[in-house]
Amino acid sequence: MGPSGSGKTTLLDILADRISSGQVTGQIDLNGRPRPVKTFRLLSSYVSQEDALTGSFTVLETLRFAARLSVPANVLATEREGRVQAAIDDMGLRSCEHTVVGDIFRKGLSGGQKRRLSIAIELLSKPTILLLDEPTSGLDAASTYNVMAYIQKLCLSQKHTVICTIHQPSTKVYTMFAKVLVLAQGETLQVTGDRSRSEFAPLSKADLREMKPSVGRQFLMVLQRTALENVRNPGIFWMRFVMFFALSAMSGTLYLNHDHQLTDVDLVSLLFGAPAFTTFLSVAALPFFLDQRAVFSRERANSGLNVGAYAVATFVAGLPGLALLAITTTVMVVPMTGLRGFGSFFGIMFASLTSAESFMCVLGVLVPNAIMGIAVGSACFGMFVLTEGFMVPKPAIQPYWLWGHYLGFHTYSFEALVANQFQGVKTPSADAVLTRFDLHDVHVGSHAGVLVGYALVLQGLGGVLLYVLHTGRR
Repeated sequence: MGPSGSGKTTLLDILADRISSGQVTGQIDLNGRPRPVKTFRLLSSYVSQEDALTGSFTVLETLRFAARLSVPANVLATEREGRVQAAIDDMGLRSCEHTVVGDIFRKGLSGGQKRRLSIAIELLSKPTILLLDEPTSGLDAASTYNVMAYIQKLCLSQKHTVICTIHQPSTKVYTMFAKVLVLAQGETLQVTGDRSRSEFAPLSKADLREMKPSVGRQFLMVLQRTALENVRNPGIFWMRFVMFFALSAMSGTLYLNHDHQLTDVDLVSLLFGAPAFTTFLSVAALPFFLDQRAVFSRERANSGLNVGAYAVATFVAGLPGLALLAITTTVMVVPMTGLRGFGSFFGIMFASLTSAESFMCVLGVLVPNAIMGIAVGSACFGMFVLTEGFMVPKPAIQPYWLWGHYLGFHTYSFEALVANQFQGVKTPSADAVLTRFDLHDVHVGSHAGVLVGYALVLQGLGGVLLYVLHTGRR
């Protein structure tokens, strides 16, 4: 206990082995012996100040997905479900078990209920030690008392050792603590209460191995959970689907029944705009990538979530949504405008959208907040559009901007679409278009392959950055 800046969270992070910067001196003992750093996280669970939850899931669904990740694979499904139901009862969530957590699109749990759900998630692995960082932060007096009462119940009935930080508790809450360490400016002012004589149950190496789920199990869980979130969360795909539908309908009807008044050059504008505008909408998904990142960091720190399994599963789960967006544009634009190569157009659009989504995934790993990510993503996409070769053909691009031309995935989608439309067409205007943009030798399949490779490289880069930057430590 102590005021802001007294070192409460830092002390808790040191005890939980979540400090990766600075220098830590001294020794931490567990049962009178030096703490086994490599296995300590398997014996304990940590709940941070911020609730990292998926807003589109109910309390019951959230706990069931968490149980599949944190409960060993050799535990029977009936026992796993029993742990879920016990956690709901232990944290007083029975009355809201079918209520969604809530997000910007829908109302859900109260602040106190979210805190109790965050704690319930960590109870599923049956930790010996539970560390809570400011479990009452942002709650009113009634919610604070309820949360702390349920935590005290865990100590008395389940024999958990609970270590928590708190700012300024009421008298009722203060009397719940068995022992209080008062901090100020990083120094210990007072220690009150009797020392606990309970001992931690020793775990064998076999027990520790059992605790970690297999990579395959983690992959399937994340795949199912992410796919379900993509369907339920309007902001990830459905809002973009509406915008794709509107833009595609407008593009198609603009070129409908033109009675040959439009030239091949006018079609080039369409082939530029279709991928440029639709891929730009990938920026809208960034805030939801950040929400998923917060959940990942919590699960990696407490449950040992495998980075590779998570990265591949989230990528695969997003492909059906991107395919739906690509087919929407293709079905509405190609027939109405008389473009050639329906299948090639779809393939290029799908690969282009996948590249854009992968680019935003990398930004979602790097940026600290959504505003910065949207700004950086918009700036990069804008630069790629300017240098892709439509506004200024590639032969005329200044040498110092050619790097942008080759770096941006927009270049390959634009060139592939134009080549797909005009190569093999024996008309002077088609030949003039290919000459103007220097696309006589462009191979559509090769450019599509570049887009696929672009997406895979970005996904791999995102996975590496996720592994390095988001360990759950600070």
